[in-house]
Amino acid sequence: MLHNDLVLFNQNKPGIKRLHAKGILKTSLSKFCLVCYPPRDACKIAEKSEEIEPNLFDKINEFGSQKKPITIYIHIPFCTRLCTFCNFFLKVEKEPNKAIANYLEFLKKEIVLTSKKLKEKPIIDSIFFGGGTPSLLQAKQISEIITLLKENFSLSKQCEITLEVHPEILRMQNDLNHFFKSIRKAGINRISLGLQSNNEQILKETKRGHSTQEAIEVFKLIKKFGFSSNIDLMYGFKDQSLESLK
Repeated sequence: MLHNDLVLFNQNKPGIKRLHAKGILKTSLSKFCLVCYPPRDACKIAEKSEEIEPNLFDKINEFGSQKKPITIYIHIPFCTRLCTFCNFFLKVEKEPNKAIANYLEFLKKEIVLTSKKLKEKPIIDSIFFGGGTPSLLQAKQISEIITLLKENFSLSKQCEITLEVHPEILRMQNDLNHFFKSIRKAGINRISLGLQSNNEQILKETKRGHSTQEAIEVFKLIKKFGFSSNIDLMYGFKDQSLESLK
């Protein structure tokens, strides 16, 4: 959304003043705006090169010509289950390793292709691995993507590189200490932990596939390895109260 769009949204959204009073803001200046990206209608297989949007790289070059730092979003569209509240583009894979490997090969090609098509190299001040469940990737795979981005784009010295982490990582990674140590070395400096709720019944009903205690154990490791971090919490579930978030 553009800033003017956000101002209009804030003015017209019912109850928005009550949210503002609680410190919950939606602006383009100091807070994150959550959008569904990529949009579902954009996620389709291009069988032929002419099916790719013809003006795609013209639009990308518009960002490069603005002389302002930009953000790169890396979408990893795989999950081991579908949460009941999710509206993002993803594919459920019980054994996701093969699907992820195939996807990453095309992702790497797209990174190089996009870089070559840019007339100017914009400064990148933020990289965000979202999904899906990007914490399904192995540390080596994350490192390879970051290395490729560094080779093809200009990253600022203060570039924030974020990885979304699902608490089920406790079971999906064989050695979580080694995983966090490796991605820290590769350049990941911020973790977004998807707790969503500390209510066991809500976690079960929304098919999150983890417990509050598992999330706590993961968060302890996140702090141990010195990552900047945040925890995702959702509000609005049936019978949920503000007291339950404390």
